[in-house]
Amino acid sequence: MTAVVLGAAWGVWHVPLFFLNGSGQHAMGLLSLRGLLFFLSLIPLSFTYLWVFERLGGAVWSAILLHFAGNSASALLPQTSDAGALLQFGVTLLIALVLLAASRFARERSAGSARVVGDPVIAGDR
Repeated sequence: MTAVVLGAAWGVWHVPLFFLNGSGQHAMGLLSLRGLLFFLSLIPLSFTYLWVFERLGGAVWSAILLHFAGNSASALLPQTSDAGALLQFGVTLLIALVLLAASRFARERSAGSARVVGDPVIAGDR
């Protein structure tokens, strides 16, 4: 839920750029498919930033570096079509889903290994 709230706030923060001539957001267009995908991608991006931030013990520099990397990638590989925006959104979503699955797997694995000595192992519990 935190990623959704942070992603929405991040979207509001970027709205003025859609009115700033010369910005990447202005080139996308606020009411276009590319604009919509930009806003939607902020939720999985927020999840990814939070995931890295937490794994590094709350290091703010991790978010700064991720944002720099994303902006650099956008500058080197700009979206020139709706297909490019869909591809970028898909990759962003896939990364967040892989991190979510890895987190859940690690959590379940650590919960399963925290058995008390003498605790019986139930069939199919491994």
